Amino acid sequence: MRKPASKILFVFLCCISCITVENSNYDLDSKMAVSMKPEFSIFHHNDLQSKIFFKIKTADLLYTRNDRTRPFNANLKLSYTLYTENGKTWIDSGSIFWKDFYTTNKKEFIDTVIPFNLNVNKFAKLKLSITDLNRFRTYERVVDVNKKDVYHRQFFLIKDTNNHILLNNYYTGSKHINMTNNFLTNQSIYVNNNDINFPVALPPFSKARRPSFPKATGQYKRIDFHKNTDFVLPENGFVYFQIDTLTNQGFSLFNFNPYFPHLKDPEQLIPPLRFLCTKEEFKKIANGSDPKNIVDQFWLSKTSSMERARNLIKTYYSRVEKANEMFTSHLEGWKTDRGMISIIFGPPSYVRKTKNTEIWYYGQQSNSNLNAYNSLNDPMRIQTSGLKFTFDKVSNPFSMNDYELDRNYSYKSSWYRAVESWRKGKVYIVQ
Repeated sequence: MRKPASKILFVFLCCISCITVENSNYDLDSKMAVSMKPEFSIFHHNDLQSKIFFKIKTADLLYTRNDRTRPFNANLKLSYTLYTENGKTWIDSGSIFWKDFYTTNKKEFIDTVIPFNLNVNKFAKLKLSITDLNRFRTYERVVDVNKKDVYHRQFFLIKDTNNHILLNNYYTGSKHINMTNNFLTNQSIYVNNNDINFPVALPPFSKARRPSFPKATGQYKRIDFHKNTDFVLPENGFVYFQIDTLTNQGFSLFNFNPYFPHLKDPEQLIPPLRFLCTKEEFKKIANGSDPKNIVDQFWLSKTSSMERARNLIKTYYSRVEKANEMFTSHLEGWKTDRGMISIIFGPPSYVRKTKNTEIWYYGQQSNSNLNAYNSLNDPMRIQTSGLKFTFDKVSNPFSMNDYELDRNYSYKSSWYRAVESWRKGKVYIVQ
């Protein structure tokens, strides 16, 4: 008997968290179309030494064997290079190689810890490189290291009741944690549970100003800190930790959906549709009683083919998840300006980063233009037949990953052209 289309789509939707698409600008291998998504955290152990805590899913690695009598194995290389704050002078470097084996069942993650040398009261840049030697695929990232401000997240090692280290700044549900800071003794920390519901990014041509939000929405709770302390994270909202409440210095732990950054429930698939709907359409969708059927019918109505509907779902929600992984700040990544642009327009052809700015280019660009840009430091010198979006870093007490789009009315036609493409059942591509 033939299964109803909505049921088939729902099964497909439940599996999208296993799918990755797009290109190398999104840390993807353009040939394999598979991404490595390592997690890591820096912890300052003492005045001279710091540590990199690293974890990666085994599903992101290639396991091979040359002989059926031998176990499958993954080969991984993790390297780091530490530079001064300006990125010019070498301080320290190192690398490790390791193999992971399995015969029938492999574990979900592999993890390790790497120490590196950095004196206290210093800022630095850390370049991390992770290579899957079986696939010859490399992930690289540069991280700012702050070993000066004891309020910074890198001074805190956070573990749950199972002794698992919290590598990211988000958690799910109420959680008991233990926090260690080897530089704080007999000092008070102030904690605020912030319950603001931050709005979704506005279209790139909108003239509305981004609203400001209070640092605290309730009373601060004081806890005494003696190198380590236990704390219960709240069920709702996010938590902001500070040593001095008169400053904007501190760090936050965010509570998003239970599967974040992935989407596994039909209810989680509805909010990102806001970018493709009018206010009236979205209000009707959001107030519906059957989220599964609503999402199914929305995508089925955009195309006459089940296969095309599946491709739309795969691409759109893979972009939502990728935005969550890359752009999350004080709100989920897909709700941010960079998340919105990456979902609707896809990954940029080229990204130029400075200390406080990201410039995204879409469309074809010549190598000579890129070289001219690199030498002249003038973003207007690049000539492109596509689009350019500029994002400026925002001073945000809750996150260091907050960027705001320089909005302009000239984006209106490009935005509606892209949205209309999605609404007609076609993934939009900048020519």
